[in-house]
Amino acid sequence: MKRLALALVLAVAVLGLVFAGGGQQQAAQARQAIDMGGREISIATWWSQPGPYGGTDETTESVQNRMRIEQQYNVRLLDARVEYDDLIETLTASVLAGAPFVDVLAIESNWFNNLATTGFLQPWTAEAEPQADYWDPITRDFMTYEGDAYGLIAGPYYPRAMMYFNKAIFERDGLPNPYELFRNGQWTWDKMLEIARMATKDTNGDGTIDQWGLSAMDLANTLVYTNNAEIIAIENGSPVFVGNSREALEALQFHQDLIHRHRVLVNEAPEGASWDWPGVMFREGKVAMYLYQFWYIDTFPANMEDDWGVLLPPKGPRATEHRSYGGGSNGLAMLRGVQNPDHVSRIWWEIGPGGATGEDTTTPVYMAKFRDMDSMDVINYLWDNNLSVLSSVNAFTEARDLWNAAVNDVISAAKTPAVAIQERNAAIRAALADASR
Repeated sequence: MKRLALALVLAVAVLGLVFAGGGQQQAAQARQAIDMGGREISIATWWSQPGPYGGTDETTESVQNRMRIEQQYNVRLLDARVEYDDLIETLTASVLAGAPFVDVLAIESNWFNNLATTGFLQPWTAEAEPQADYWDPITRDFMTYEGDAYGLIAGPYYPRAMMYFNKAIFERDGLPNPYELFRNGQWTWDKMLEIARMATKDTNGDGTIDQWGLSAMDLANTLVYTNNAEIIAIENGSPVFVGNSREALEALQFHQDLIHRHRVLVNEAPEGASWDWPGVMFREGKVAMYLYQFWYIDTFPANMEDDWGVLLPPKGPRATEHRSYGGGSNGLAMLRGVQNPDHVSRIWWEIGPGGATGEDTTTPVYMAKFRDMDSMDVINYLWDNNLSVLSSVNAFTEARDLWNAAVNDVISAAKTPAVAIQERNAAIRAALADASR
């Protein structure tokens, strides 16, 4: 791996998604100030921008807040940029040597279980107010071990799996209004299938389907979670394979049926297609509905003529509520061996909840991605009801690869879900047992 390149920069930089603007000075000053004697507190991510203030104007409220913190606590805040590929190696080596290379470090949720259970991290203390509304509850709860919160990041949780629909196709083909279905609790697998059947057609009479009802990426995992199931659960700190449950197998069967029985899910990539060809087909107006991660919406404005809408994935028959599957998240954690964890936690509170203004800076950012207020309502519903779920499957590479191989057998119709999973059940459980040692 490449050598670690730390670009430590004099603080007051904004850590992208982590820090909100300054403010609520009275609430912050109500806490008794601590003289930290000029101590440096370093905060490392792989997305920090080098340079003073991380390229942020000194007049912004977030920068002003951090300047206040430095003066009030006699502390020097440093932003560190760490290379992603070397992060785990550097973290573990420095902690084992008793000299953590930074105080606070961004970690992926997929790394959390191993790092926490093996003692490379220490929890945030009460000084950080881990239960404050400011912190993203999805990431915080996922990065909690034995009752202690280890990973904190500003909320709300960035949406993951979402369903997009082409408004022009829905209007032209007289398809049901999906927003009304969603509001009425009728946005289900069956309703999605019904719409997909109506939208899938040969529009020019040449005998070939040229408008599909559905395209998707990472659909199998999403269906599992929308049917109130999981793939790998964490029980008492250990991973347990649960992807052979009735609910999970039902999800895989539905995936197979969408392709081979109902023939509404496009599954063959065009010749010379890019990695995201299902999304490209949606952008080109060849697909009525597309399911993938939320970040992909940023590719629409420059590449899509038709307007789009945004929905949560539909509910499966075993679910009472929608769920949005995510393969990972990032939280900021304190390394084992960092001195005066209460002081570091206090500073983290000051940067986060203690410096938040309460101003809604989120809605304008999201509305820039949307074509209607209904989409924003869907996102707010997701946040208000904490419907995002973080999966542990990507944290266990060998088990994940075995699962994916079984899914591929299902998608190709080479095997039924029950057979495909059963053939790999013992190997997946063995891989998880090895990963827990």
